[in-house]
Amino acid sequence: MKWIPGSIPFKAIVLLFVAKHYGRSHILNICSPEEIFRSMKKTFNPPSVRRPFGNYNHGLLVPPGASLLVTSGQLGIGLDDAVPSDITAQAELCFEAIKAILEEAEMSFADVIRISGFVTRREDFPAYMAVRDRYTLDPKPVSTLLVIGGFTRPEFLVEVEVTAAKIL
Repeated sequence: MKWIPGSIPFKAIVLLFVAKHYGRSHILNICSPEEIFRSMKKTFNPPSVRRPFGNYNHGLLVPPGASLLVTSGQLGIGLDDAVPSDITAQAELCFEAIKAILEEAEMSFADVIRISGFVTRREDFPAYMAVRDRYTLDPKPVSTLLVIGGFTRPEFLVEVEVTAAKIL
């Protein structure tokens, strides 16, 4: 059997071999289930498509059997209903809320496969992307960022929603 680069990650092949010949319990001595799942996600950035503008991938394939978590859009508002006036603080609140949702679902940012961000001002792109990049892990999820006319309240500057996948 010939291994084709890019088909199945080499680490996944080694883990399958170990499982078959030595038993599944030996795999956990090599790496965690999260590492196995992360190595099974495949990214797509075809040379025929312009490279991504930031730290994300154009496509991400999730292995069969993964459970999906889809969040609603999270706004930059604290538990005390305070809304910071700057985009960075609001984006941090969005990502911290998403982090709490992921943790409740026994997931982490390593499991995020898609991020959709919405901002009200084009000049807020760099600040939003800097916060997003602090939270995302490799392989980077696919990402969409849109400039919109506004939210339900004028003080909101950003909203973020994610999709995460994990074999539970």
